[in-house]
Amino acid sequence: MRNKRTIKLAFKLAASTAAFLCLTVLVAFGLRSLTEEGRARGPASLEADSVFEHRGNLSASELGMLGSTPLLRGRRVVFHPEALRRPVNGAVILNLFPDAVLTAHLQAPSAYTVNEGLIAGTIEGDSSSTVRILLQGGSVDGTIIFRGREYRVIDGGSSGQAIITESEAP
Repeated sequence: MRNKRTIKLAFKLAASTAAFLCLTVLVAFGLRSLTEEGRARGPASLEADSVFEHRGNLSASELGMLGSTPLLRGRRVVFHPEALRRPVNGAVILNLFPDAVLTAHLQAPSAYTVNEGLIAGTIEGDSSSTVRILLQGGSVDGTIIFRGREYRVIDGGSSGQAIITESEAP
């Protein structure tokens, strides 16, 4: 009887030690990410809080198939709508391209059903800019006009997938 109790106690101790080690590794990894990236770009732009997760650039031929407007560049992304719902100090970081990381101040235009899923706003420091994002189900469509450029967020067809393009603003 005493051996069974000792074995049970040993298993419980081993299980709790393994859980503690896993938790320690997860916390250490999370803190390392926060200190390395957070120092350089600020905690609001960490990948976990990013609206878009980069998945690769579009080729020139792919850009040519997207419409008649000449596009400067494009990329595939995974869209994280929950990041729009977690503003940091009233702002959301729109990481459109590595050199186009914009701070947007967004709000829903009204509580009317017709506006459900519509988010609008401006880019920090430019009151003439416009941000319009439409969320419907798992799809997204958006336009950001800022400093002579138009960025389009185009639904990619499957939940969470999207394409971002850049062109000269009309």
